Amino acid sequence: MQLAETAENTPARWEGILADLAVKRQAARDHAEQLRAQKQELALEAALGGGDARKRLEKINGELAKLALEGDDWSAAITQAEQAKRQAECAEAEAAECDRREQIGAALKHYLAEVREIDVGFAMLAAHFAAAKQSLDMAEGLMTGTEGQPLQQLRSKWGATLAAAFAGLGKYIELGPASMHTQHRQPLAQFAASFTDRWTKPNQG
Repeated sequence: MQLAETAENTPARWEGILADLAVKRQAARDHAEQLRAQKQELALEAALGGGDARKRLEKINGELAKLALEGDDWSAAITQAEQAKRQAECAEAEAAECDRREQIGAALKHYLAEVREIDVGFAMLAAHFAAAKQSLDMAEGLMTGTEGQPLQQLRSKWGATLAAAFAGLGKYIELGPASMHTQHRQPLAQFAASFTDRWTKPNQG
């Protein structure tokens, strides 16, 4: 028996084919059992010279021989289908593994893209800190010693560390013990304003 090719080569498809083949093989076996029962009933009559019984017995024997060959065909077909099912399972597992690896690769590509943006952000942040320090140096250079004393707070890493913690960077960057002062966390501009408002907003307060 030649097993027909199937366009949908999936384990589920072969499972259905196996179930159908098993039903057909069992039907052939059941029919063979019925014929054997009929043969048993005719055996004595045919042996005693009953012509009709002998003819019927010969026909039954022919059908049984045919069913035996068909039974072998059904068994061979089932063996082939089981092999095809295993191959489909392997192919499906390989496809799933390929898909899993592709998803991992895509996720990590996106991760790297975000990390590159973080690097750009770090470089920009460093440039902003440098520009801010330059402006602070310029302002302090024009102040008296007493006037410039409060601005020393802006030269510490305290305010920037608290601002980084306030922005949630502590989840991703080690900020140190200073960041643990949660009650003091605030944006850097707010921290700096408490020292610069005297000069930037002279008519307020």
